Amino acid sequence: PENSTRRCAPAITQFLNTIFLSLKEVPALKELSSVLKIWESSFEQHTSQNDRFEGYVSLLEAPEAAESDHWSCTLKESAKVAKELFEAAPEKTIGILVRTNSASQEVSRALKALKVPFSDES
Repeated sequence: PENSTRRCAPAITQFLNTIFLSLKEVPALKELSSVLKIWESSFEQHTSQNDRFEGYVSLLEAPEAAESDHWSCTLKESAKVAKELFEAAPEKTIGILVRTNSASQEVSRALKALKVPFSDES
């Protein structure tokens, strides 16, 4: 099924389910409450096909940045966090999920600049 993944640990899918089912609680989305009710009623919770995966989720707020530079700063901050995690647990696999190829390329450049080994796969 489309709502089942083999790539994500259960902790990741549980986190995503929590976020997607809590959107109506976000003050900035208050004007969309009728749309969010429809979303919530049709949303199928996601599951992980691989329960042996360990998982870790952290939701962090990126530093303030000018509107024109917001995404770039956020992606660079993600690379810094990945470096900290890699240094703490080099045997683990770290994923940075982005939505576009350009974002992936920017994260890759930031990881390379920080000397963090990475694989740019989709």
